[in-house]
Amino acid sequence: MKISIVTITYNSSKTIIDTFESILGQLYRPLEYVIVDGGSTDSTLNIIKSYEKKFIDKGIEYRWSSGKDNGISDAFNKGIINTTGEIIGIINSDDKLNKNALNAIYEKYDEKTDVYYGNCIIFSNENKDEYIAIPKFSKNERSLFMGMSIYHPATFITKKAYNKYGLYNEMFRMCMDRELLLRFYTKKADFKYIDYPLACYREGGTNQINYDKTAEENMNISVLNGFSSRKAKLIRMYFKMHDKMWLFTKKIGLEKLFHKKI
Repeated sequence: MKISIVTITYNSSKTIIDTFESILGQLYRPLEYVIVDGGSTDSTLNIIKSYEKKFIDKGIEYRWSSGKDNGISDAFNKGIINTTGEIIGIINSDDKLNKNALNAIYEKYDEKTDVYYGNCIIFSNENKDEYIAIPKFSKNERSLFMGMSIYHPATFITKKAYNKYGLYNEMFRMCMDRELLLRFYTKKADFKYIDYPLACYREGGTNQINYDKTAEENMNISVLNGFSSRKAKLIRMYFKMHDKMWLFTKKIGLEKLFHKKI
């Protein structure tokens, strides 16, 4: 069973080496790595080219492309379409795969599962502490109706599931991961929880600095999935309050109370 990893990137020279090294450190084979660059103008492309031999020497299929895209969802879709593996993971250029993550997925593989998801290590450039976050979805699947309760970097989806339920909706610029997973869930895709930290998520992504736009998108996603306009607006208010409270929690250094410290 081949596993494919997709990384989308744009001007990521400060972080992409961490991502690459986490892929190179995986022992699982066969492994395919597809990079979709959005036309970087810094040294990202030089780094991508310089790592080609390293991946080939490790027995990893390595392909990359560079050019303008129509946003994150479009870049995700380009990567997925160009994979040849049975299972696909998306690790952005500021995140990392955790050690032995792919072996952990392989050990839980079965023919009927569409989506594999696990725990996630949360880290940041500002704080040296790292925490293990457990997805709320693992304890309450209905939580996905209220918010993104699965960690996207720690989510791996089969190619057949993408073919059956569709790719990322390019209408969404920030919350496309929740829209896709909620769509899969409402269409009865089979989810399997893996109690292991599959990925490492670097705080400070697009969703975390665009609170109002994120809340608006989440409202529209709720409407698409059958929520009334009134209920969707309440969810939007919840997201705005949640995100601002979380920002305050981090500011005063109390986020460690919500995750297990490593």
